[in-house]
Amino acid sequence: MIEVRVLEGPNIHFSEPAVELAIDGRLLKGSAEPERLLATIARRAGLDLATRTTQVGDDIVLLAFTWEQRGKAEALADQLARLLREHPRDWEDELEAASRAVRDADPGDGPEAIDPPIPVVAVTGTNGKTTVTRLLAHIGRAAGRHVSWCNTDGIFLDDVTIEEGDWSGPGGARGAITAAGSQLAILEVARGGLLRRGMGVTRVDVAVVTNVSADHLGEYHVTDLDQLADVKTSILAAVRPDGWAVVNVEDTRVFARRGRSPGRVFAFSTDPGIAELREVLDSGGGVATVEDGWVIVKAADGAARIVEIAEVPISLAGLSRVNISNALAATAAAVGLGLPTTAVAEGLRSFHPDSSQNPGRTNIWELNDRIVVVDYAHNAQSLQALVEFLRALAAGNRLVWLLVGTAGDRTDDLLEQFAEIGARGADRLGITEKEVFLRGRTRENMNEVLQRGAARGGCRNVPVFPDELTGLEAFYAEAAPGDVVAVCAHVQRGEIFAWLARQNAVPVDHQRLRTLAS
Repeated sequence: MIEVRVLEGPNIHFSEPAVELAIDGRLLKGSAEPERLLATIARRAGLDLATRTTQVGDDIVLLAFTWEQRGKAEALADQLARLLREHPRDWEDELEAASRAVRDADPGDGPEAIDPPIPVVAVTGTNGKTTVTRLLAHIGRAAGRHVSWCNTDGIFLDDVTIEEGDWSGPGGARGAITAAGSQLAILEVARGGLLRRGMGVTRVDVAVVTNVSADHLGEYHVTDLDQLADVKTSILAAVRPDGWAVVNVEDTRVFARRGRSPGRVFAFSTDPGIAELREVLDSGGGVATVEDGWVIVKAADGAARIVEIAEVPISLAGLSRVNISNALAATAAAVGLGLPTTAVAEGLRSFHPDSSQNPGRTNIWELNDRIVVVDYAHNAQSLQALVEFLRALAAGNRLVWLLVGTAGDRTDDLLEQFAEIGARGADRLGITEKEVFLRGRTRENMNEVLQRGAARGGCRNVPVFPDELTGLEAFYAEAAPGDVVAVCAHVQRGEIFAWLARQNAVPVDHQRLRTLAS
C-alpha cells in the first residue's frame, strides 16, 4: 500500500510544497532504499528536488520530496510507487522507462499556496486556536483594521459571513486572504488540513502555537505527541524572517521547536517566574505574561502594562487559566503585528465569552437559579480545563452536572481518559451520543468505551442520551437551584442556544460572573 498526498505551502516535511508518500514497509523488503530510487528517477528526468525519509513505527516509511510543477510531481510519485509494487528487487531495467514517463508528463500547474499581499497570522494548537483566532480578529478590528478570518465555523470579513462550514484548512486560508477589502487575515490552521494538503499560504507575519496534547493520535501516521508537535509547529517555518513565532513556554514540546521559525520568538506564559521567559528576552525576543494581576508584554528594553486581568472577560473572572493563556497568546500576536497596545487593551476588554463573540466556548447562562454552561471540550486537556472552571464556579454545596461526548476518531485509551476526567470532576455525569461524529465506530462501541472510562473515574451505569439537547433538558430538570449544568456541544450548539432563548435564560455577563465567582 502506498498513499500519496500533495501538500501546498509549508508542511511537516519542508517549508515549501511537497509530495508525501506513505509506503507500507512490506513493499520495501529486499528493495533498494526508496529515497535513493526516487532521487535517481528525478535526476534522470531533469528534476531538482529535496527529499526526506521518516520511519513511522515498524511498518510505515514516509518519503517526501519538494515540487514546483504538480504534473511532474504526481508522475514522479506514480512511477516510484509502480517500481516499488511491481519491481521490488530488480528495478534497474525499469529506470529509463520511469524517468522518461516523468520527463514526458504534462508539467501541470504550480503550487496554489498564496503569497499574501496583507499581514497574516496563523494560529494552531490542540486547544484554544478558535478562541485565539476570534479574539485576534476582534483586536484587529479594535485597531481599526478590516479583518478577515477563517475557522471551523466558516470564513468571515468583519461582521459578514462569507462562507459557513469548517474552513480551517488551506481553502479557508485562501478565502480569508483574498476577501475583498481585508487588511489583516487571521487563519485557524487545523492538524488535518496540514497533514492532508499543507498550509496553503507561503508565508505569515505571525504564527501562534497554543499547545499540543494527545488527540487524533493514530491518524495520518501520527502516533505520538512528538510527531503531533512536529505537525503543529510546522507553521512556524512559514514565519517571515522579520516576523514572530508566538509559542507557549509552558508546553515543553512547543517551546523546544521554536527554532523551526526563521523569525523572532514571542513567548507567553501565565507564570512570570518561568526561567525560559528570561532566556527568550536575553535572545532578543518578546514575552507576554501576567504580573500583579496585569497582562504585560516585555522586551529587552522594558515592559508595558496592557490591561488588568480582572477587566478581561475571556478570563472568566480569573477562573480560567487556559483562557488567560489564550489572551496572552493573542496579546503577543497583536503586539508582534505592530497593533497599538491601546487597541490590544480595548480588544481584550470588549471580547466576551458569549454566544455572539465566542459561540460554543464556555458560554454561560442563568436559568431559574441554575447555571448552564455550553462548551466545546472534546479531548482530555480541554475537558480538564472545563472541569476546573465548573468546580470553581460551583464552590460550596452546588452540584456539577456534566454531559460529555466526543468524536470517535480517537484511540480507546484517549476516549477512556476523556470520560474518566469527566467522572472525577462532575457530581453527576451523562454521555451524549453524536452519530455524525462516530467516524468508524458504532454507537454501542462508543458508549461502551466511554462507560469504561467513566468507571475508572468512579461512575458506573452512566445515563446515555441520544443527543446533546435531550441530555441537557434531562439534567436541567433534575438539577437543584444553584447547581451548574454543563454540556459539551459539538453537534447541536444552535439548537441548544435556541432552547435557552425559549426558556428565557439570561446570558451571564462579565460583571455577573465576577459576582457568581466571589
